[in-house]
Order: sequence, then C-alpha cells, then structure tokens
Amino acid sequence: MKSWMKGMLAASGALLMMGVALTVTGQLMGAKSLEYHNGEWHLNDNKNASLFLEWNDEQAPRSKTEKEFSLEGETIESIKTEDDVTANLVIRQGNAWEISYDLDYPEQFSYQLKGKELKIDYQQPSNSSLDGAEEQVITITVPKDAQLKEIDVALSVGNIEMDDLICQKVEAECSLGNNTVNNLQAEEIELSNSLGNITTQNLTVEKEAKFSASTGNIDADGTFHGNVEVSVDLGNARLIVRGASRNDYELEASSDMGNLVIDGDKMDGEMMGADFQLENGQNRKIQIDSSVGDVEITFEQ
Repeated sequence: MKSWMKGMLAASGALLMMGVALTVTGQLMGAKSLEYHNGEWHLNDNKNASLFLEWNDEQAPRSKTEKEFSLEGETIESIKTEDDVTANLVIRQGNAWEISYDLDYPEQFSYQLKGKELKIDYQQPSNSSLDGAEEQVITITVPKDAQLKEIDVALSVGNIEMDDLICQKVEAECSLGNNTVNNLQAEEIELSNSLGNITTQNLTVEKEAKFSASTGNIDADGTFHGNVEVSVDLGNARLIVRGASRNDYELEASSDMGNLVIDGDKMDGEMMGADFQLENGQNRKIQIDSSVGDVEITFEQ
C-alpha cells in the first residue's frame, strides 16, 4: 500500500477516534464544549448542548479545598496513581516530601504509603461535571536528594508536569491533557497521550526513550544515550538531539502526509509524504514518524 494511502487511512481513523473521545468527554462534562487553540484545551458553555446531550440536574456539590500533607522524613522510591486521576498532577523538586492539593471534591482524594511506594488517587463523583477540572491540582514535592526508582502515573483528564527530577524509570500517560517534562534524568522514559501534546526540555535518558501521541504534537528535546522512538498519528513530531550528530545513530524517519526535515534539509518523497533511513552500524537508533503531520529532527553537538 502506498504511504500516502496509509496516511489517508490513518487520518480517517485518528479523526474518528478524536470524534468519539470528544463526544464522550462532552457527555462527562455536563454539556460543555471542548475547544483546542494555541496549544491549550478550553471548556466553554454550549448553548445548544441540549440538542445532543442530556443535562444532569443532580450534580454532586463542590467543596473547593486546599490542603497540605507533610511526609518529611519518609523514604519514598516510587510514585504511582491508583487509577486514572481526574485533575492536574505536578511532581517537582522541593525541600521535603509533601503532598498538596486544590480540589473541588477533596473527600475523593486519598494517598497510601506502603513501604517505599507512594500511591495517590482522585476520582470525581460519577454525577459531577468535569467543568473546572483543568483548575484542580495535585502537587507532589520531592526532596532534592531523593533516590526515585519509578514514577508510573496516569490521568484521564488533566495535565502532567514533572520538573527537576532524577528517576530510574518514568511512565506518564494522559488521556485528555498535556504531558510536560523538564530537567529530568532517567534511565528509561515513556510518555503517551491520547488527546494532547507532549513537550520535554533538557532530558537526559541513558537507555530508552519513547514518546507517542494519538492526536497532538510531540516536541522532545534532550540528550539520548540509547534508543529513541517518537510516534504520532495526527500531529507534528519534532525531536532535538543534543550532544550528538545523525551519524551517531541508526535513523528511520517518515511522514505519510507532511514534510520531513532533518537538520534543516527537507527530504523529498512521493506524493504527500517522505521517508529517510540511515544505517551506519551504530548500537542506538532513532525511529520517528507521523501519519498525518510534519516530522523534524535537529542534531545539536
């Protein structure tokens, strides 16, 4: 099958998935509309909501609350979520272990500390609207000298932000929201989004880095000593590799429907896409592709 035909089929499938996701999300949001512009998701009143959704007249009452929990003195090596959390999640460096939140339904929040594992959970009531979910935040503060072995978190609605951390293995998944990681050192990292963007800056990854988005852009920037995989169904894929040149990697890059640019050079291809391969006997590999969108790789030594 021609690559442009694959792109057309991928685009159709991605748009269908996005339509289903937005319909379900709209139903959860109590007849609100979801709009995406300038790289951000926005909730707005939908005057015609009654045409396609039923209002839920008995919504759970909100109780906006801010609270802090000190975990100073604890030895914590892993951070996980119990289920898909419905709030923004921030994990950042600070002076001591601490959990804080700003939530509409604080009674739904819980955390467990078993051994050296911290697990958090926050699920809005089933009869609540997700309007305002983007303003709810759970923050985990990690001390500078913490020896983290694993971060494994997942959100159904909300953004993930991680800043100034050292961790052996990182996995972060957003169903509806953005994934942003800055100044992080890891042996392995995997970031995935269904509907939203992935952005990284100043990553250092020793072994394997994977980034995938169904609908959204990926902008990954870092130093990668092992394999790198970047994959987008509908959106742009951009990768900045620091401290290396293209000759330091095996390279596979392709766009079924979009431009392919490597170090500023546009690659020619058939119809609406392009691909590029480089085999030079290296023991690390970069694979980057977009079904519908532009692909760009820049090497900065």
